Amino acid sequence: FPWRHSPQPLLRLNPTNDEFDLQGGYVGPHLPPLNVAIRTVLWVNSTGFLGAKLLSYWAWKEELECGFQVAFATAVQCLMLDVYRINQSSSTSNENNENNESDESGDDITTEKDADNGVNGDDNNDGTDSADMPSIQFNHNIDPLPTDELPSDLNHDKTIQSNTRNMLENSLICLYKSAHEHMKHRIKINLQSTPKSATIMSLITVPFLTREEVREKPALKHSFRNIWKGLRQGEVEKGSKLSYIEIMNHIAHELDQLANKQMRRQGEAKMQVTIIAQVAIQCDEIFQVVDVETGDTVQGDSDGRVQEVTHLVRFEMVVNLDGKTGEIEIGTWQIVDWDDLLDGNIWFL
Repeated sequence: FPWRHSPQPLLRLNPTNDEFDLQGGYVGPHLPPLNVAIRTVLWVNSTGFLGAKLLSYWAWKEELECGFQVAFATAVQCLMLDVYRINQSSSTSNENNENNESDESGDDITTEKDADNGVNGDDNNDGTDSADMPSIQFNHNIDPLPTDELPSDLNHDKTIQSNTRNMLENSLICLYKSAHEHMKHRIKINLQSTPKSATIMSLITVPFLTREEVREKPALKHSFRNIWKGLRQGEVEKGSKLSYIEIMNHIAHELDQLANKQMRRQGEAKMQVTIIAQVAIQCDEIFQVVDVETGDTVQGDSDGRVQEVTHLVRFEMVVNLDGKTGEIEIGTWQIVDWDDLLDGNIWFL
């Protein structure tokens, strides 16, 4: 089952670990970690597109981080119910309700124990009331798919509801569908997680390019890699490192070219940028996967106790720009990865 359950954050978030430099630090897998100055510029640029105001910045940031907690818990809950068809088949639902009261393996995992352990406690360290915070509550026996049921095309899969598709990028949904399709034994998944706080680790802007554009025209994926190659080529031709001004002039020229190309693709002076947020979400969490036949815990904590864990969740949003009026239209956030299960699900390099 694709899930990371650990009290320790990902190694690449620790500046003293080698993974910080090798895996992009606060920015993302397979990306340069970027120094504080560059990250600050990207942060300020992104907050501008998102409509942050200087005088209300901290209230805006707190509200955004609270929204990320809600989005994460809601999206995971919907994903689990859809992928494992808990709300699609009345027979499955009835069976799972019975199994919640008594596991056939004899390993009783009840919500009463969860309440005693404080998975839905009221101590939120960001000052919000966790009673109002959506939580992940999934405690069900899962059967392997029938052998005559072939993997389905996600675009035509009616078990995945539209709200789940809107909240989660297709590749992340497919990861969980694949895990279900390759199950060999009946298992019990007990995942109960309540977000307690969230911290935005990075905000970056990918100018004049979107995931959808790259999906429709894969050659666009190398747009930013080509800018980097142009810088390297410039150094070779010059025979020395480029100055700061030369680097900025080259990047500004290339970005202007990207903007013009995108306007030609979309017409009517329309441009789009993609905002990417990496968010560390702290949760009180119970996670246990049990082989129903043997009663063995095959993943997670064998005692089913609450752990304080951190999930790194990657959000994306497309912002529309009107090149004539300068108006900005803010889109909606979509989760594209968590805990680097998809290596960040990066599409622009």
